[in-house]
Amino acid sequence: MAANDARRSVLEMTEALYAAGETLVVGTEGPTGDAIASAVAVAGQYAPNVLDLWAVGQDGRLLASSFPDTARHYDPSEDPCVAGFFDPPGPVGIEADTLDPFVIVTVPLPPTRSGDGVRLCGRFSFDLHCGLLSLQRELAPFGVLYLTSADGWITWDSSDEFNPTNSSRDLAERRPTATGGRWMDQYTLPSGTDALAAFASITRPGWGVLVEVPIPAALAGLEELKWQAVGLGAILALILIIASALTAESVASHLRQVATAANRIACGAFGEIVTASGSAEIRELATVFNRMSLALRDSYGRLEERIVERTAALQRSEKLTSLLLDAIEQRVVVVERNGAIVKANRAALAAYGQEIVGRRYVDVFEKGTELPATHPIRQAFDRCAPRVDERSHRAGRPEILQVETYPVLRHGTTVESVVEIARVITAEKQIQAEHVHHERMAAFGLLAAGVAHEIGNPLAAIQSQLRLASSSDDPQRTRQTLEIVDKEVARITRLLRELVDFSRRRRDEVALISVNDVVADVARLLHHDPRARGVRIDQAPRAELPGVRVKEDRVVQVLLNLGINALDAMPDGGVLTFETAVDSGDVLVRIRDNGSGIAAELQERVFEPFFSTKGPEQGTGLGLFVSRKIVHDELGGRLDLERSDRQGTTFTVRLPVAPGHADAQEMRS
Repeated sequence: MAANDARRSVLEMTEALYAAGETLVVGTEGPTGDAIASAVAVAGQYAPNVLDLWAVGQDGRLLASSFPDTARHYDPSEDPCVAGFFDPPGPVGIEADTLDPFVIVTVPLPPTRSGDGVRLCGRFSFDLHCGLLSLQRELAPFGVLYLTSADGWITWDSSDEFNPTNSSRDLAERRPTATGGRWMDQYTLPSGTDALAAFASITRPGWGVLVEVPIPAALAGLEELKWQAVGLGAILALILIIASALTAESVASHLRQVATAANRIACGAFGEIVTASGSAEIRELATVFNRMSLALRDSYGRLEERIVERTAALQRSEKLTSLLLDAIEQRVVVVERNGAIVKANRAALAAYGQEIVGRRYVDVFEKGTELPATHPIRQAFDRCAPRVDERSHRAGRPEILQVETYPVLRHGTTVESVVEIARVITAEKQIQAEHVHHERMAAFGLLAAGVAHEIGNPLAAIQSQLRLASSSDDPQRTRQTLEIVDKEVARITRLLRELVDFSRRRRDEVALISVNDVVADVARLLHHDPRARGVRIDQAPRAELPGVRVKEDRVVQVLLNLGINALDAMPDGGVLTFETAVDSGDVLVRIRDNGSGIAAELQERVFEPFFSTKGPEQGTGLGLFVSRKIVHDELGGRLDLERSDRQGTTFTVRLPVAPGHADAQEMRS
């Protein structure tokens, strides 16, 4: 920037002289004073700082001057214009011997106007000096600004105030040359201080501007700027803190108001609202909060109404449930997971006591002992499985109860409680026992009739032989009669021994038995039935059949009843087969005949009580019904009709294998 200002000033002064020279006409005696005055006026239009103009001949003689006194005191040897004649013409110099430095500019006049060698000289005030000083103070207050000539000499510097003594020597020590182009550099000053330097040339006059700034001084300025920036930043930070504190206090005040209202809402004051003031965000927050509070008030009101309605409906439902439970004859108790009875209907309270609600189930029914893992209540809680069992209860008089337990699920997965429904079946069990006894007696009555028939035949033979012997005197005949009688007596003795052996075994207690042995006993009994004439009774026992733990008498009764039914189905003879097998952990007994079978439309009714396909004189219709009850309730098994068609009928008795007993062939021994 300094180089541009200097170049612009020098160009203005040079152009001013050229313009003045165009208007100046020089005669043989040189230009007149009026001509010089006119030239000054023209030069002033281009360079207002023009001070003086004069014309000098080639021999150094003063031809004319704008000041009349110049001729009287003129000395060519001291004229800077004359001293400045060199090639190429048009030098620019600075006269700095006075307190007010000025610039000397010379230009040649055209030969047509002045003759050869006439030069126009001009003196201009050094306004560039003031501009450079101002620029130096503005841009480099800690540095020095130099103005250099075309040959690299320092003609002026800001520190010496136009005292260039030794300046060129100093510059040469700093930089071999300071001419040409632009450059920037860093070097050490003669004082030993590192400095930053920049140079720019002025093209037309060949001058240059050099600026040197010591690095410590530059950094000192930066340090001051830094502290100024720090101070300004601190002030800004303080302002921001104060503004933030004021803003935060304002926001906190509104938020405290919202929080207070929220606490009131939490305490039940639904519909509490706050004042919508402050910033846009705070007003929006207050508006949303008020909307929420009013919505909560409305929702709470509706919720209270629904709670009242639901409570009333629940009370009605509980009352109806209690009425229904009290109306049924079964005894209903509800047991929670902790074992406490939480509800009981009227029948249960009357049977078990009015104080059972709230007590532990084990204290009421198990005499204070803990429930075993196999207990129906435990099974319902642990396995979520309903059960049907029988239980005896003594409340004044013994009772037999059929107890059903049902788990009550919560959320579809967790058993929350168990409902126990007990029904008194004492009378039913008595009737069932009577039916079983009657069927048993009927079966054994038929067997007794068969046995009587079996005994009657040899007795009749003995009687007839004795009559023949009494009417005959032949000793040989008598001997034959005695042999026949002895044979028939042995036959009767063998039959009676079988009956005695069969009756001696205790069959009314639960014991580990072999089903193959029971089948053999039943087959021998059926052989003596009169209906077994013409019927072949076969046995197909499975070797190493697992044992079962049951009452043997009940198994005999069931198999005997099924065998008698099979004999009735084959009045013209046939084959009755008892087959034993193992299937899925159960012992199977198949009773198969090749009789006429049961009609398809009647097969679903064969286990109904008092249903029979025989005539009224042949049975009561309770045989299969009682047999199925015995197998299911007492033996823990199942009795099914496997198949029935024109080729015959097959019934299957399935009994569970006794745990830990794989073979029962040698149990009787």
